[in-house]
Amino acid sequence: MGRGIALAAGTQFIAATPGISLGCEFYMPHHVLTEDVLEQRIENCDGHVIVPTGPGLGITITEHSLKDGARQLAEA
Repeated sequence: MGRGIALAAGTQFIAATPGISLGCEFYMPHHVLTEDVLEQRIENCDGHVIVPTGPGLGITITEHSLKDGARQLAEA
């Protein structure tokens, strides 16, 4: 469920690391997910990932995913 968070962290890391070479394609999990935890998807344009510019990782987590995660922890 936290794939969007991992994508945001990876996006920020890559953007902050000059000359990084991935050696593979940068995987955008929202192309295959039916639901993610992010309010807005991390966008791409012309083959380039648009780095989120908000505080922290630049993302906002959906209220639904927070409540669902809290419920799962409570049941564990």
